Amino acid sequence: VEAMIVVNAVRDHEVAIQKGLNASVPVLVEKPVTLSYSATLRMMKLAHEKNTFFAPAHIFLFTRYLSIFSHLVSNSGKLKSIHIDWSDPKSENRYGEQKSFDPSLPILFDCLPHVLSIISAIMGQSSIKYNNLVFHKGGSDIKIELMSDGVFCSIRLTRNSNVRKRIINVISNQKLQLDFSNEPGVIKNGSSIVSGDDKWDLAVRPAAQMLSAFLAQSVGGHPDARLDIDLGLRANKLIDETLFSYNIAMISWLKAKLSPPVLIDDDLQYALREILLVNGPLSKDAEVCIDRIQNAFSGETSGYWYDRLNKDSKPFDLLRKIAS
Repeated sequence: VEAMIVVNAVRDHEVAIQKGLNASVPVLVEKPVTLSYSATLRMMKLAHEKNTFFAPAHIFLFTRYLSIFSHLVSNSGKLKSIHIDWSDPKSENRYGEQKSFDPSLPILFDCLPHVLSIISAIMGQSSIKYNNLVFHKGGSDIKIELMSDGVFCSIRLTRNSNVRKRIINVISNQKLQLDFSNEPGVIKNGSSIVSGDDKWDLAVRPAAQMLSAFLAQSVGGHPDARLDIDLGLRANKLIDETLFSYNIAMISWLKAKLSPPVLIDDDLQYALREILLVNGPLSKDAEVCIDRIQNAFSGETSGYWYDRLNKDSKPFDLLRKIAS
């Protein structure tokens, strides 16, 4: 084995990466690199120790439409704000493959690495500071506010949407938009609308470019800055900072939703699945586990469990205990 590409469940990334690096095998890993900044930092240090190439797969850095858009932004005057609207349907067919999200993985783990790579393409390696999070629909619809070198960044992330959205609006001295909901998308600059990439059907696609760059660098080729592990590390740091607010918001939202009598709607089911599946597949059917939680908070013992939920320092563990 002369190269490894890690595309398994995110909770298993660290073990797979460590196996490859310990064998001095170059590793390319799907986003996010691991579940935490500390874990990715450990893997980065191991890669340095083994003198082995270790790269994150930020595929949008290999798209021509983002490169073209970033160039337009850099020539549009003083950058004031970036607004990103990112949404996914429950399932969709993409390039002949049926795709759906991992219900055990909060949306910010899934999408923030993409968002950070896009902001980095537009602004360069600027510092990014987390500001605020607004939580809706059990975590399937959140808004994150960031600041990057004085530029306000607003990110809306949605799952279980009716449509797929990949829209970036930039306000500088001009108003520019990149909409690649359907690749290669379109770029709007005032009244002008052009293709995001007029060579999309002729040139090498982004995934092939990324894999070629990884394989070339794995055998000593010229380093490609788009494969620098530092971006994966920065994404994990941003996730860690955002996750704290996300969990607090989730707990507050759950306490309101689990106030007796409990109605299991789509939003509560989404949140409970995320909590129950965090450690991997369940030994029992998820619906059975969710029914147990509903019964606990709706029956004669509802007052007892609701009081426990309000006082317990680990409310997610309590819900998993009830479900088991």
